[in-house]
Amino acid sequence: MSQQPMVKLTASWDPVPAHERGDLGPLLDNVSGESSSPAIAWQLSSDGYDRALAIGPVALEPGALQDALDTFHHIRGSVATTMLVEPGSSDSVGVRVLAPHRVGHDVVAEIRRIAAGPLAPLLGPAVSAPLAVGEDGGGIAMKISARLIPEVVDTVVVTLAALGAAAVLETWPLNGPSSSGGAGGAAAGVDLLATARVLVNRLLPRGRAGLVEDLSPQLAARTPTDTERASTEPTATLPAQPPPPPAGEFGPLRIVDSRPGARPVNEARSPGSGGSKACGFVSSRPNGERDSVWVLFGLDEPAADGSGYDGPDSWRGAAVRLSASFIPGPHSPLTIPASVPALVDVPVAPRRVARGPSPYPTLGPARFVPGQPGFFVAEIDPLRDLFPGSEEAGWSWDTLDPAMRAVTPDGEDPFTFAHLFFQRLRVELALLDGDGSRRALRSTEVEVFDVDRIGSLYERLITQLVAVDSRAQAAARGARRVYEAYHPWYPVLAIGLAKARLYMRAVLEDIALQRHNLTDPGWLMRVGLHLEFLTCLGIVEAVRPEYPDLLSSAERHCWEQSPAFAESRRRVDPARWREVWAMRSIVFAGTPLTAAGPVDFRNLLKKQTAVLAFLEVHHADLKNAIALAGPAPGGGQHTWHRVFRDAERAVLGSSQTAFPELRHLRGSYQNMVLWHERGTLPVTPSTALPEWLSAAIGDRDGAYPTAARRYRESMNEVAAWAKGRGLMDYYGTECIPPSASLIEARLVADDDRYAALQAEDGFGPPPDRTRYRLADANAALGRDADPGEGEALDGANGGTADEAAAEIVAAILRATEIFQPLTSAEILQLAHNAKRRTYVAGDEIIHEGQPSVGLHLIERGSVEVRVVQADDTELTVDRMAAGDLFGEYSLLTGRPTSATVRARDTALVHVIPPSALAPIIANRPEIVVELSVLLADRRANRRSRSEDYLYADTDTRGTGVVERLAGRMRAFLLS
Repeated sequence: MSQQPMVKLTASWDPVPAHERGDLGPLLDNVSGESSSPAIAWQLSSDGYDRALAIGPVALEPGALQDALDTFHHIRGSVATTMLVEPGSSDSVGVRVLAPHRVGHDVVAEIRRIAAGPLAPLLGPAVSAPLAVGEDGGGIAMKISARLIPEVVDTVVVTLAALGAAAVLETWPLNGPSSSGGAGGAAAGVDLLATARVLVNRLLPRGRAGLVEDLSPQLAARTPTDTERASTEPTATLPAQPPPPPAGEFGPLRIVDSRPGARPVNEARSPGSGGSKACGFVSSRPNGERDSVWVLFGLDEPAADGSGYDGPDSWRGAAVRLSASFIPGPHSPLTIPASVPALVDVPVAPRRVARGPSPYPTLGPARFVPGQPGFFVAEIDPLRDLFPGSEEAGWSWDTLDPAMRAVTPDGEDPFTFAHLFFQRLRVELALLDGDGSRRALRSTEVEVFDVDRIGSLYERLITQLVAVDSRAQAAARGARRVYEAYHPWYPVLAIGLAKARLYMRAVLEDIALQRHNLTDPGWLMRVGLHLEFLTCLGIVEAVRPEYPDLLSSAERHCWEQSPAFAESRRRVDPARWREVWAMRSIVFAGTPLTAAGPVDFRNLLKKQTAVLAFLEVHHADLKNAIALAGPAPGGGQHTWHRVFRDAERAVLGSSQTAFPELRHLRGSYQNMVLWHERGTLPVTPSTALPEWLSAAIGDRDGAYPTAARRYRESMNEVAAWAKGRGLMDYYGTECIPPSASLIEARLVADDDRYAALQAEDGFGPPPDRTRYRLADANAALGRDADPGEGEALDGANGGTADEAAAEIVAAILRATEIFQPLTSAEILQLAHNAKRRTYVAGDEIIHEGQPSVGLHLIERGSVEVRVVQADDTELTVDRMAAGDLFGEYSLLTGRPTSATVRARDTALVHVIPPSALAPIIANRPEIVVELSVLLADRRANRRSRSEDYLYADTDTRGTGVVERLAGRMRAFLLS
């Protein structure tokens, strides 16, 4: 072939954070200064939501390709830095091989097969799993939806470019396709592999000869089997790589499978880029979270062989119908599928994902027309369609297939303990002609989890094991006022449960609101679920001689007999848990000097020892949980970082409840116990520890550094174990570096890094240098910019916040531990009821004595808290800036203020009135107690210094604090 193929390199960031949308001018100016090759063409573009980089085209020659890679790394790194993601990273990397002709579906299918088969060991799971291959005009487009470091990118780009170029060179001559219309039969795979090997050897730098040698055996010539050929049947161009359809499926309807990083809502911005939901959730609690499972599907153009329709008129009257069934699996007691009564031949309305107001993904009406870009959506409401008994369900338990009821001895729904709190669902879509005849049938699988039962086994251990054992130990010692928080096992269980709630919030927002919090939320759900069962059932077996009733008789039967638990029974280790259970003895108070209430301060050390022993066995269970969950799509590194930081947040937010001994230490001693780093013993008289306490703890790391470093070390060890077995992948020498730690950032007072990590996980706004500006958001939405300094908003200095402002308010609320009991929907409800106000320097925001002012969240600017002294002069006692909040005590209790808050400069503040919270409390009055505990903990731990001055009463001091606060909340919000 005389003409050499040309290639382009691409990268994208999807979705671009709201604060980064808009004008690319400043970024382009910055990028222009990079030391990229002037001979290489490049383009950086944005449609207002996604940011895309294209390099080239360049010839497939070593020098030109290396110049293109150098330019690619420079510009990709610059863009990544401005967006506060991993240096030099992007959400996807792609290669486009240009061809002077259409390559065809068979060639694309062969490339997919080779990338997923012979090349998979070289590319690794972080590349081969999220790799999508498709036709792109004249040529082939290959895209990896994963963040890759530059060294990996170099090898991957060269390998994929060589594979695509080989397809152009060998399987499709310049004068067009062969008469067979395919890729040349079995010989195509042989020629493609052989040519790709030659190109890779020529294109990779000599310094990477070892990689070429590794590649050589993978590119050995081989003839595809009939099974392999059958698995690569041509389909319409898709960004995903669908598995071969089950036998009996046919016709011009195609379901878009899920893939890492893709959500249905992507369709609103770029038709054809979305993916179906891989999982959904159901809430068995009244007024719980709601979810909708969206299955994306497309209708193909009529096929030339007549398998489709004869013309446009033949689509009139066409209909799509949905049916679903619960199906057997490796962790299901089912042996045959069980049809879902509410989902039998249900009509599917023609709808597409609409560009609705954030944060809610919405569906809009459409028409079934074949061949149009983008996909339609079939919707399932898990609570209505999968959970029997509710008024809206329309079906009852006794109408479900007897096969399901027979394997559910512990309840009357399909999400009980017997089913490990989840179900695997097969969804079938049928395309019907105008006369009712079936023209197409396709299916996909979805996992659905009961989010209210997940975590219930950990709660059972606290309430039925730790609490009971605490009382037994206290009774044996004749001690009073001893409750479960003094038990050595309590901290690890309480903090673990808090961590699970945090990452469950990320999962729920990712699934229900499609927020891209995680690469693949389903994998994290499976890992977390298997870990809960392995750990809790291992403990149940370990303590059974003393506490035999932790499982009901029906649960005991399932655990011992059901095939759903076969793998768990094989993997649990009760003997190791018995060793940890032996460390449960409480250290009761001996002398008044070392007493911390009813226990001795040395109980803190006993807790630390028990926690570390617990985590060692728990993380052995974690390895088994990952093995049961299967490989992590996209490698799992981003998810691992999120879980680790949620553990840190749980530690930081639970210290007072998990370690009540600290309440008997004054503030400086508490700080020493929690934050001390080895080798930095205090020497000043004001901070020196009492001799007995110093002798007890020695010069060792405090609770926070110890927790962060031991937990990071353990999670890295698990990740390395999983990587060695092909279950996870990550870049760098360790999966979680110290730079990913919130606590390490706090220890070195790196506020920028701390804020960036918080913002990455959706907790609070990003740091000042990339602060989300409301004016940018309004401009992107086609609205007027923010009013000038001191001007009123919405004509009354405080109109209802629009969607852009609500995003900021919700982010700050999520970052505040006191609002953890609220669901995602309730957080958004509060955010949408916020009023925004602008103040100039000197303006009073709150005046001393003002009642029921509500919660104030600072988006921009700064404020100061001032109190009047005895001589009538004012003293500034606190200052707050963007991302801070104040007035939570007023929001919850209605107490008047005892200080004044003024703006220090122009400040944009969002105010949530108590009336916004009242309906939430009325709907779920049980959360009053939990809010009271968190508010008391926040005040006692001095997490909000401004609150101490704004609400200087005695409600959060002394005994009975929670009861008093709960009573005040009920009286204020429910009256």
